[in-house]
Amino acid sequence: MALPSYKEIIDLIKKGSTIDAQEKIMELRERSIELQEENFQLRDELRELKGKLAERESLTFIGQVYYSGNAENRDGPFCQKCHDSESKLAGC
Repeated sequence: MALPSYKEIIDLIKKGSTIDAQEKIMELRERSIELQEENFQLRDELRELKGKLAERESLTFIGQVYYSGNAENRDGPFCQKCHDSESKLAGC
């Protein structure tokens, strides 16, 4: 959907078509709200995906199970099948 341009709105005002100009401004406002909502949704999705990536990067596969944390402070073991198929950290 092409947005009305600033020049288009100014030209309408110069021609005396203020109602048409107001409609174009309303189109811009509506689209702006839609874009803000989409932006919020994408930010939430990005935050969720970053969390999943950080969780995945924190896991170490040893033998046939996953562990989280580092060598000194390790949690687990966690079921490989549960994590790989359902992204769940379930104890073995």
